[in-house]
Amino acid sequence: MKTREGKRNSSASLVQAKVLRRTAMSMAVAAALPSSMTSPPVFAEQVIEEVVVTGFRKSLQDAIGIKRDHSSIVEVVSAEDIGKLPDSSIAEAIARLPGLAAQRLDGRASRVSIRGFGENESATTFNGREQVSISDNRGVEFDLYPSEIMSGVVVYKTPDASLEAEGIAGVIDLQSVKPLESNQVFQASIQREQTSLDKLNPDGDDSGHRASFSYIDQFADDTIGLAIAWSTIESPNQEERWNAWGYPEFTYQGRDFSILGGAKPFVRSSMLDRQSTMLVLQAQPNDRLNVTFDTLHVDFTDQKILRGIEIPFAWGQGSISADTAVVDPDTGFVVAATTEGQRVVVRNDWEERDASLKSWGVNIEYDLADSWTLEFDISRSEVERDVFSLESYAGTGRGNDMGVADNLRYDLRGSGAGAVFTPGLDYSDPGLILLGGPLTWGWQQSLNERYNIVGTPLENTAQDGFINAPTIDDELTALRFAATQQLENDHIASIQYGASYRSREKTKESKGYFMTLNSFPDLLARPDGYSEGSVSLDFIGMGNMIAYDSRSLVDDGLYELTEETGAGHSTKSWTVEEDVLAFFIQANIDTSFMGKPLTGNIGIRYVSTEQASQGTALRAGVLLPTDIDHDYSHLLPGLNLSLALTDNQSFRFGVAKTMSRARMDERNA
Repeated sequence: MKTREGKRNSSASLVQAKVLRRTAMSMAVAAALPSSMTSPPVFAEQVIEEVVVTGFRKSLQDAIGIKRDHSSIVEVVSAEDIGKLPDSSIAEAIARLPGLAAQRLDGRASRVSIRGFGENESATTFNGREQVSISDNRGVEFDLYPSEIMSGVVVYKTPDASLEAEGIAGVIDLQSVKPLESNQVFQASIQREQTSLDKLNPDGDDSGHRASFSYIDQFADDTIGLAIAWSTIESPNQEERWNAWGYPEFTYQGRDFSILGGAKPFVRSSMLDRQSTMLVLQAQPNDRLNVTFDTLHVDFTDQKILRGIEIPFAWGQGSISADTAVVDPDTGFVVAATTEGQRVVVRNDWEERDASLKSWGVNIEYDLADSWTLEFDISRSEVERDVFSLESYAGTGRGNDMGVADNLRYDLRGSGAGAVFTPGLDYSDPGLILLGGPLTWGWQQSLNERYNIVGTPLENTAQDGFINAPTIDDELTALRFAATQQLENDHIASIQYGASYRSREKTKESKGYFMTLNSFPDLLARPDGYSEGSVSLDFIGMGNMIAYDSRSLVDDGLYELTEETGAGHSTKSWTVEEDVLAFFIQANIDTSFMGKPLTGNIGIRYVSTEQASQGTALRAGVLLPTDIDHDYSHLLPGLNLSLALTDNQSFRFGVAKTMSRARMDERNA
């Protein structure tokens, strides 16, 4: 697979103004008197020079300082670090950290693994609060979060008892700015994006933009702080995609070799459209009380145009000519062969993912006394996701044995992008390639009965396309109460106590629809008003193929839709409820060992979980509703130590028992 990623160019404009609340100033006053004078000498007055470090260097200092002083083993990205990187999401920023890697989805960094563990073995929080996900499981898709509105990221590689989320790989905490702890800032930027190659689909886009705005200020004698951040992005991407069906065995000259079963290559043009807004309001009316309110709203749309030809080979209806096969005895693979009498499926597909994330939280800190601090936190986050994935089929005839067949040859020798084909037909000819299902693969009882084709030659031929349209709703409400007691002894600096409660409900509704042309059983020539010309499949040797606007054909009613029935969608639809009650106590260590400073923490966390799932199960051929609940609990101890060997070197040690919960879709009853 070759991916055409967008090149980010900041060729437009960048406006940035910062008003510092402290001014760097150096002053020197010196006086000298001749040695011949009898009066006492006057010495120069020495004024200490103050230098305020800002910008990228300041961000590096902050990140190193947090990593050095933290009691756990962490990796850190700070605000200036993120703001100056040409990244479209947090995933690309934190993937540069040691031990972290990003999985790319359609050319963008989307999911993050920690030390080789997938996203379901780690946890993600925003300002310390667990986050919901637009996927079917718990793993957060980070391309939902723009880098411009975050002030920092802390990745916990070793847990401590106070962390609210669980993950055996680690915890990624995204952090918003604290306006009373920041300078006054006004910042705006705009950038243009351009893909390295021209758009692969005629109705795709090869250029986009990014823009952001942020404002931080303080009011009422620095007792009220306000931070507002907004960002928008339209990010294009182009891809040439190779996908094989598989490699069955092929007997040649008395020996078994592997051969190409079939292929599904595409050219893809996609556009990510994301609008993000964040607001943080912080109030410190006195020295004891600190109240912070933050809210985040993200609208996310990912549109994809995919066009290609699904090419059956060994698993198709054609016959393979043995005398045209070229085998590699060293690998046991047929590297070239010809199939005669083959029919293919020309695909014009469209996919759109729409998601909306809403999150808010209130944090209250109150110094009850000089040695006691109380903290209360309440938050809620929710996601709604809709997927519309459309497949539209075309070919030379309806059904397996109808229409013009092709003689196709593939060759894998010297190709770095999969097989290169040599066709015998022109797949860009609108008089040859007609809309409709060219292969008999649309078995569905309701579809056959609707068109009254059971027992006829047209049975199982009424599928001219398919729409997959699942939806996800994910809601999470959390409460947390904690207290910190400062101690005066030579070993323990403070003790933290806390309790928290999280209630989460995730629902997936799976739906699918068969598409059948209104002209069924006749095929339909591509209507002029929906023509997009042709697209090139030269990267696999198939030349040009016809292109049309399949989404508009459906919207304008040229297809009839039949809902898919049976166990497939029923057993994929579910609701999972989860209530988590946790208690923790943690002692923060500040002592010495063999004359060296020793810091860290030791604690234990008790986690009790109650879960329930409502769904549908297939038992003895009958679909039955299910409602199953379960509960379990764990004690999770942990110890983190940091021994300062020198001013610049330290030895760290961490040991803990932790847990990762099962995927939400795997809890489907």
